[in-house]
Amino acid sequence: MHPLYTPENYEKLENVLKDAPSLFRENTLKNFERMRFTDQEDFEDYLKETAEDLAEYYEETENGGKNGGTDPQPTDNQLQ
Repeated sequence: MHPLYTPENYEKLENVLKDAPSLFRENTLKNFERMRFTDQEDFEDYLKETAEDLAEYYEETENGGKNGGTDPQPTDNQLQ
């Protein structure tokens, strides 16, 4: 296990994700153990970026999404 995968850091991440949509929250927490941070500052930067990503998600949701509120369309890569 990576040395920065501590209960304290996991709790910090959970706190950032406490109001996130369940799928976003579950995927982020699931992948946390796989991540590798160079130091605590790198982890703190990751927390900040995660919070910013979540804020952007909420903003897009409130504005009807990037594609005008319609369901996302699959890309060519997703169709293969």
